[in-house]
Amino acid sequence: MKKSSLGGKRPRPNVFDVTPPKCNKSRSVDHEERLQGVLRSKSTPNSGALPNISFKGDLQDELFVWQAKLTDKNYFKITEEVLVELKRQASLNSKWAGVALTLEGLADHMEKDWVMIPSSVFAELIDKYRNN
Repeated sequence: MKKSSLGGKRPRPNVFDVTPPKCNKSRSVDHEERLQGVLRSKSTPNSGALPNISFKGDLQDELFVWQAKLTDKNYFKITEEVLVELKRQASLNSKWAGVALTLEGLADHMEKDWVMIPSSVFAELIDKYRNN
């Protein structure tokens, strides 16, 4: 199988697995549904296809607009374009921006779900936590 120059866009089959691999859209939908419980947020179906800014972001709650990222590797590259767009979507909704990242390729003893928020938001949350 020829490897595309864009990376692993198609799931690679496991020869020992009898279940067919899920397409990226199915994996993404399952990932966002699972993250609803992890982040205590609601998923936004078809968030990338909707023109209405209040329905942007993969998940939202009363504080955050979350962008969900999923990879079967043990690393993930976050670009400036992703952060700028997420910040714009969050600002238009008067919320904080956050990235929910799942690294399926990490070792079994490692937690697979991670969140990334701006340091200014982290500082504000820590200040509120310590003052209560």
